[in-house]
Amino acid sequence: MSRRRSRHRPPSPIIPQGEAWEALCHQCGDCCFEKWIDDKGHTHPTRIPCRFLDLFNRHCTVYEQRFKMGEGCLKLSPENVADLDWLPASCGYRRFVKG
Repeated sequence: MSRRRSRHRPPSPIIPQGEAWEALCHQCGDCCFEKWIDDKGHTHPTRIPCRFLDLFNRHCTVYEQRFKMGEGCLKLSPENVADLDWLPASCGYRRFVKG
């Protein structure tokens, strides 16, 4: 018995690039807090903010240079966001990637 392939495939999402990707961020600052990994490999956010996070407005004070500062700032991308279970469900990046 042969199976017929459907000619209709769901469209693949268009991944925003550059400023369009950055615009998905809600600027909640939740990703700017230290995390610890337990013995089982689960990541847990802490209440310790990055030293560059302005706690009042939740903005990074060195945003343009954040990856050069050596603070362990992780560049969020469509490729890694799906695997970052510590991002809040409300995260714009996570919501875009998870659909």
